[in-house]
Amino acid sequence: KKLTRRPAITDRKPKTPTIYFVHREVAKSYVSVAVPHGPGERAKKPTAELLNTYLNGGMNALLFQEMREARGLVYFSYGNVNQGQYPDDPWALTGGMGTQVDKTPDALATFLELVRTKPLDAGRIAIARTSLDQEYRSSRIDPRWSVFWISSWDDAGEPSDPRPWYWEQVKALKDDDLRAFAGSFADKPVVVAIIGDRARVNLDALKKIGTVVELTADKLFSYGAFPKAPADAKQPAAAKLP
Repeated sequence: KKLTRRPAITDRKPKTPTIYFVHREVAKSYVSVAVPHGPGERAKKPTAELLNTYLNGGMNALLFQEMREARGLVYFSYGNVNQGQYPDDPWALTGGMGTQVDKTPDALATFLELVRTKPLDAGRIAIARTSLDQEYRSSRIDPRWSVFWISSWDDAGEPSDPRPWYWEQVKALKDDDLRAFAGSFADKPVVVAIIGDRARVNLDALKKIGTVVELTADKLFSYGAFPKAPADAKQPAAAKLP
């Protein structure tokens, strides 16, 4: 049976940076970040892959080195350009981190500085380029995952395996072209979601980054609360062990 595809994803488009905060009594804040971009061009996909490797390509990558190793702000962090499943899906620079509750504002501010405003370093670009080149040279698709990969290429509108084309484009890509692509996210408002303890997170510091909107857990899901079973409902008898 031929299935109809879902509509294109619609991102929030706030006029100013917005932070959605949910209070939980936790020792570690969970932070998710998205910078909506709008639909991207196929020609920019190899550029996005190189930027992803620059940001998140292992222990030598920008986010791990700067946020965990150099500053000790996070337990983990990640960032990448999400290119969507279908050609008309919007792109977004997405990322996140886990951090001690009291470090949440500093960790978020540092993350945004690194991915949106700090110029890309030529040395790190070279490392990312080499890392991606080595990945293309040595990696192969596990036969058990071949159906998944082919399906993803079909959804993206690719007539065949696009990786050889990605590889050639990345090798020819100029550093300034990568910097220009990264800079295209700098002037767009960011959307942030944080789960943390409001008694220990400095909300005033967060308000310097963006408008803080506090939400309760019941506002996060559209299907509402699960119905409660009637008080007189008979529970099934427990199975007896032999």
